[in-house]
Amino acid sequence: MRIPTILLALPCLLTPVARGQPRIELGMRPLRFEAAIGPGRAWTGAALVTNGGAAPGRIRAEALDFALDGDGQPVFGELASERRWSCRDWLVLNPWEARLAAEASALARLTVRVPDETEEGGYHCAAAYRLEPPLPSPGVGLRAAVRVAAAVYVVVGDPPVAELSVTAMELERDAGGACAGIAVTFLNDGRRHYRATGAVLVVDATGGTVAELPVPRRPVLPGRRQRFRLRWPAGLDPRADYALRFDPAAESVQ
Repeated sequence: MRIPTILLALPCLLTPVARGQPRIELGMRPLRFEAAIGPGRAWTGAALVTNGGAAPGRIRAEALDFALDGDGQPVFGELASERRWSCRDWLVLNPWEARLAAEASALARLTVRVPDETEEGGYHCAAAYRLEPPLPSPGVGLRAAVRVAAAVYVVVGDPPVAELSVTAMELERDAGGACAGIAVTFLNDGRRHYRATGAVLVVDATGGTVAELPVPRRPVLPGRRQRFRLRWPAGLDPRADYALRFDPAAESVQ
């Protein structure tokens, strides 16, 4: 059985600050937890939240939904589109609020409590911590805050993993007609997430493979199509004619 993971989406975040304000930096470790939870059961993990900045601040925890945008990048918030497979209401973060000294760390606990009547499937949400620095000095009108967020994947029961499926590949061209990148779309018609694997092969007019672009091993959430964009390979003529093929056995980008 495949094990769900908690993947840190933003392990460390730096924010520019106004002149006269100390540097603000917030980090979170480890990058991944593993868990398997049944209905009516609970799971607890821990992460180390670090204030790497030069001033103390207050951290506040948030349980959020998350999704992936059209480029495969995570989006966090209260997202109505994710309610079918959300675990946000199951997630308890402790502490919810705490003061964190400069260059200090605190242990943050994450607890997921699965309701008794939950159907088998893969659910997802996010644990986020926001660092708010002290009030700005007189004459400085800016007070910035930073946030790190971890994507939480919860598999309830043992639902099967959908077979990896690529439904579309296309060359993306700029206004002048030159190839600027490649878009590949995965379908997950199952009830739990899987991670994209394989590579897109760029084939020239002779039928030969001139480039192999590994897809990132990012999640494809249940019940949706997920599009990932790949950069156009350096050194390849962007105005020539090409075809695209997909190799599911190729090595992916971690």
